[in-house]
Amino acid sequence: MVLNRGTATARATTYLTGLGYPQPVVTVSADGLTVNVASRSTVETKMLSLIGIRDFDITATASASAVTGIG
Repeated sequence: MVLNRGTATARATTYLTGLGYPQPVVTVSADGLTVNVASRSTVETKMLSLIGIRDFDITATASASAVTGIG
């Protein structure tokens, strides 16, 4: 499996931005047949700003493994 990190990073960034996460920082890596994606972003709060919490950082990770062979 060949991973195009630039394309994978751009697609993950576009996906997260489309979900409303502002300026996500995306890291993509591959190890054999597994692709790993990590992301972090800062999200502004609505209700919590009333008590002085204006934003907070969020992180997420995901991985996908290639499956080979027939059923």
